[in-house]
Amino acid sequence: VPEDLKMRIKDYTDAYYQASVQKFLSLEPYTRASSTKGPQIYHEECLRLEKLYFTKWAVHYLSKKEVTDSTRLLDYQNKYEDAREKDKTADPRRDWGGRLRTRISGKWKARELLDDVESAYIAQPRTNMNKNERE
Repeated sequence: VPEDLKMRIKDYTDAYYQASVQKFLSLEPYTRASSTKGPQIYHEECLRLEKLYFTKWAVHYLSKKEVTDSTRLLDYQNKYEDAREKDKTADPRRDWGGRLRTRISGKWKARELLDDVESAYIAQPRTNMNKNERE
């Protein structure tokens, strides 16, 4: 496996881990609080941000593939536009100073970069892959 692919896999796993840790750290204060709405608000914000960046990634991914079902790409484009509109009116206080957004968007950006390198690796002619294995 080429080094750039290994690096992108590591970058994605690190970003995924950091997003998970940030979610835990953001939720932790609510476990000590008496408020019962905190975890629900937090959970809704995580889902909203995940949807925003997942649909952005899906549009990018499907745009680069030869999609036989164009309605799927159109569906994700519509979902992404809807998520962007909701993002414009979202309460910024729910994002804990932008840390949650930074980690979630970083995770999906790392996934996008991994997909690009992975696609290039898969598209290599078989003769080049065999040559790389011998070296």
